[in-house]
Amino acid sequence: MKRTFFSPKKLEDYENVAMLYTMEQKDNEAFTEASPTWWDAPTMWSAGYVKSTAKDMLSFGSQLIESKATILNADSLKQLTTQHVQIEPDLYYGYGIMIRTDFFGRRTLEHAGGIKGVSAQLTVLPGEKTAGVCLTNIAGAPASSVLESALKVTFGESPETPAVTYEDVELSNESKQFMLGNYKANEGQSLEIVEKDNKMFIVVEDQEVPARMVGEQMLAVHMYGWNI
Repeated sequence: MKRTFFSPKKLEDYENVAMLYTMEQKDNEAFTEASPTWWDAPTMWSAGYVKSTAKDMLSFGSQLIESKATILNADSLKQLTTQHVQIEPDLYYGYGIMIRTDFFGRRTLEHAGGIKGVSAQLTVLPGEKTAGVCLTNIAGAPASSVLESALKVTFGESPETPAVTYEDVELSNESKQFMLGNYKANEGQSLEIVEKDNKMFIVVEDQEVPARMVGEQMLAVHMYGWNI
């Protein structure tokens, strides 16, 4: 980083500062709107709440490729990338890192980020000695899908081929009722899961989005032009 400062006031001294945008959806159509004010996010304070660059993120990615204890000690690095909790088929939570065991036969270490005006994705394939990062100034943008498509092309796969597919399943009424309710993240995001006419929907920012039932406590939706 060639320009480092701690006060947003300093931004006024520069012209080439990106505007913040947010992704909105209406009538199943996605569009962007300028949204210039930063959100505060207390849950991020402990990590330093640093705005980084693609180059610096790739430098961190190289730590995960080489598994060398230069920034982190060896024990921390091991804990960071160990599969602790399974959260989806073929997706596990480490400590701050998501681990996918079969990205077209390859293991990935991933971390996504999002806040007002930011969508980001870092993906590292240690076995391929490859790291990629996608940073955007649009909240809700499909940064992970963009980077995933680039990695598919890099390894000879079609960008249209899904890395993971989910078949629809029929859930019991008890299972569906268990998922209903409001969910709120400590970073401020919130959504509601509702049922109408025996179908599941996710309500985000007053938009009702159809959801597919793909497993126990698992829903899949198509939002902002990408699958979640």
